[in-house]
Amino acid sequence: MRALLFVSLITLGFSMSAMADATKPAFPSIQSQNLNGDNMRLPEDFQGEVNLVIFAFKRNQQAVVDTWLPSAADLAKRFQQFDYYELPAVGPQPGFMKSIIDNGMRSGIQDTGTRGRTITLYVPKAPLMAALDMKSDRTIYLMLLDRQNRVIWRSEGPATKTGLNDLAAAVAGAI
Repeated sequence: MRALLFVSLITLGFSMSAMADATKPAFPSIQSQNLNGDNMRLPEDFQGEVNLVIFAFKRNQQAVVDTWLPSAADLAKRFQQFDYYELPAVGPQPGFMKSIIDNGMRSGIQDTGTRGRTITLYVPKAPLMAALDMKSDRTIYLMLLDRQNRVIWRSEGPATKTGLNDLAAAVAGAI
């Protein structure tokens, strides 16, 4: 039932964005918690007017995510309307596994600001990936969302000089 509701929400969000701009998918509605334990309604609870979301699907992808984080933190200092989030998408899990996964991640992250920006997604991967045009869970994806939570810039894989410059230009242009 939850999976059907999630698919419906993604389809609704994707359809609404298609009416607004067929080339820019909208971020689907998702409920979860950040690593501080705060309930989050995404994308409504993203704090920036412009938000970078970084999706990872496997534990070993954290090193790739980390290649982008210093630049994201720098952009957040330069532009108060910008924020960024790490979204580990691990798929549905039984309640006890959610606690184990979140506690494991929480133990490796001491900073409450970073914990607040890390939101584990326990939703079916396939509909999420389809809604946001992510082709594989073998890489990470980055998406910059505008004020209407539409994807206005995207990248995948480790940071490159070109990718970092493109991200900075996209943030500056969106603010």
